[in-house]
Amino acid sequence: MSSKTLLFVLMGLLLVPLALMAATMASGTVVCAKAETGKESMMEIQPGHAYSMSQVKCNWTKPMEVGGTKSTAGVATGFDDITGNTSKGHGTYVDTMANGDTFVYTFMSTGALKDGKLQTATDTWTLESVTGKLKGTKGHGSCKGTGGADGSITWDCQGSYDVPK
Repeated sequence: MSSKTLLFVLMGLLLVPLALMAATMASGTVVCAKAETGKESMMEIQPGHAYSMSQVKCNWTKPMEVGGTKSTAGVATGFDDITGNTSKGHGTYVDTMANGDTFVYTFMSTGALKDGKLQTATDTWTLESVTGKLKGTKGHGSCKGTGGADGSITWDCQGSYDVPK
């Protein structure tokens, strides 16, 4: 077999999994409430520097739709390193879809604070796993967040999903 023929065969084998996936763009808005009592802890390391861990409930006001299924609500669990008016964090978001399937995401975030309250934030996310009908779906994207006076955060998100055919 010539090297050109081998190259075309290998390229064909690598492209087969991509042909079995359908790319989907999605966007939506999710509002995450302030952490409930007992679902947040903060540990000061020194003045102006602290670690925070929290878990919040989120509801989609404009659902993302992936493979014909809409997101409904989820739970975000995150860890933040807060220095002055800057926060850097990471965590996991578990989303429940309208049909009961579960999407599990990981995220990395940065935020700007004023008087200890989040003003704006950005994050990047990766879809790690999916249960049910859309199992095998892959995805990644980003969100822009705005802090509310009540401690909530409104996230405008967008991403690209590869849904198995």
